Amino acid sequence: MKVVSAVDRAGRGPAARTVASALVGAVVVVLVVIALAPIDPASAQFAGRVAGVVVNGTDGASVPDGFEVALLTTDLDGKIVSQRTTPVDAIGAFEFTGVPEGDTVLNRLVTDYQGIISTIRLEEEIAPANLRVQIFESTRSLDTISIASEVLVARPDGPSRLIGFLEAITLRNDGDRTFVADLTDPNLSGLSMLRFGLPEGFQGFTGVSVDPHLPAGNILEAGPGFALTNPVPPGEYKLFFEYFVSYAGSEFGFTRNLPFGAGELRVLLPAGVATVSGRGLGPLKDVTLGPSVYSVMSGAGYERGASVELTFTRLPEPTTWQSLRTRARNADAYVKIGVPVAAGAILAGLLAYVFVVRSRRRPETSENRDLLVREIASLDGRFEQGEIEEAEYLSRRAELVQRALGQPDGHP
Repeated sequence: MKVVSAVDRAGRGPAARTVASALVGAVVVVLVVIALAPIDPASAQFAGRVAGVVVNGTDGASVPDGFEVALLTTDLDGKIVSQRTTPVDAIGAFEFTGVPEGDTVLNRLVTDYQGIISTIRLEEEIAPANLRVQIFESTRSLDTISIASEVLVARPDGPSRLIGFLEAITLRNDGDRTFVADLTDPNLSGLSMLRFGLPEGFQGFTGVSVDPHLPAGNILEAGPGFALTNPVPPGEYKLFFEYFVSYAGSEFGFTRNLPFGAGELRVLLPAGVATVSGRGLGPLKDVTLGPSVYSVMSGAGYERGASVELTFTRLPEPTTWQSLRTRARNADAYVKIGVPVAAGAILAGLLAYVFVVRSRRRPETSENRDLLVREIASLDGRFEQGEIEEAEYLSRRAELVQRALGQPDGHP
């Protein structure tokens, strides 16, 4: 097992590499350096004061004497403007005055308890002068970790024989302690950390996005799949990750392991393109997501340690002409087939995001995601028709995706 990045894992041939380069700016790894990750500065108004109270959310535990809270102010490029700390008083209260404000600075409140660094983006807070900051004791046990729901959006493409998968997982820690992986355990292949499986032979893992952010950590290769070393405080989190698999013929299957169980498992496919089956899955009403209609298969009540064999049938296959044309093309041309496949999977994921994830941002800072999704779909179509150059397409698409996810241009 080793630490990997999105680019490391995506390097499985020229098609996967270019697909990853197109999308790594869209579905990004936001698990590290989160304290400096900037957001929309338009709401950076604090009236010069940040205050609140620190409480220990673990039953029977208290905030230690002398516990300190840090206030970090940066410019829009992440350069530190000022950094201050203050101890909490006997009841856990703290206050900062004279806080820099305006649309040229960003402010973060940072706590460090038992080596777990947590960050609050003050621009996202409705009342930064009346904050409730929670710290927790830690645990190595995964007993309180569960998966409330898991959604797989699959988009097969016949000419390239690729299936793009976008997974959205609702992860919960129902306890009152922060789970911390034991990285000193030599048996890291066990269930001592958060692990997520991927199909054998997958191509192009483009990274992980988490909302709200977890404390900083790394992605580890745990083949086939990956693991997160991030601490997981009590609460609910949305994880998104994307990957691609190749298939031969009209059928493809893999085992979805559910080490933490799943309250609900859903698989979405473009209606009429293919079918999927698996233990406990039954059809739900089709849903319209943006320009496409998706069929939905759903199951519920999967216990910890369960597994589901997902079988995709009636997958589209290339026509004879498409097969001959693909073999005649060089690697770069083949890559250009793969990019729109990936684009379609991400588009489906963005649409799913609109439906299943509640935003933590204030309403006045949210954009019209439906409009942005339509713009992405239109841009994908123009690229597939050869109306715009690849460089312009990749740049514009990354910008639109970041805006749809509530992120500022050019930043993960």
